[in-house]
Amino acid sequence: MRRGRLCGLRRKFRTLEREAKMLSLQDVNARLPLVRSIVRDVMGLHRDLSERRGRLRELRERYPAPGVSQAGRTGGTAGSGSLVSGVGRVGPAVYEQEVVQMESELARDETRMAEYARELSSIGGSLADAGLGQVDFNGQLSGEQVVLSWQFDEPEVMYCRTGLRHGGERRLLMQAAGSGDLGAGGVSEFGQSC
Repeated sequence: MRRGRLCGLRRKFRTLEREAKMLSLQDVNARLPLVRSIVRDVMGLHRDLSERRGRLRELRERYPAPGVSQAGRTGGTAGSGSLVSGVGRVGPAVYEQEVVQMESELARDETRMAEYARELSSIGGSLADAGLGQVDFNGQLSGEQVVLSWQFDEPEVMYCRTGLRHGGERRLLMQAAGSGDLGAGGVSEFGQSC
């Protein structure tokens, strides 16, 4: 069911891919259902990749690849990759198979992460922080170029980045107090200059 809904959203936004790279706040907010779905997957994959990289690092430190000096280990020769490195002790060869499999899976999932980033790019977004689920969009507010910034737990775009560069400080977009005059971007004014 989710896949069918996503396919419909993707078709809807394919025409938007060809539009200008500067998006209004309304344009970005219209893309959020698809962006939210992609970012949910990105965050889960990021968390999983981080955990597996840590486990891989731990295995590599504890059981270096064959040929790497293993000074102080008993049984077998350094780097021999023997299954048993002493009576009742499992050696590095048992873990080497797991390491090779983990590296292969990591490479596959890093390719998936890059595909998610390309998918966001195709609808005007740029993955700013996979862990936090932040996506930036080159945008326009009140005729000014800005970098609009959205984060996974936010209902709509509420921030922009300082300057015209991605990765700068996020600043809150604010509606002018008491003003009902909203510009084409959906807000009348924004707080500090982005």
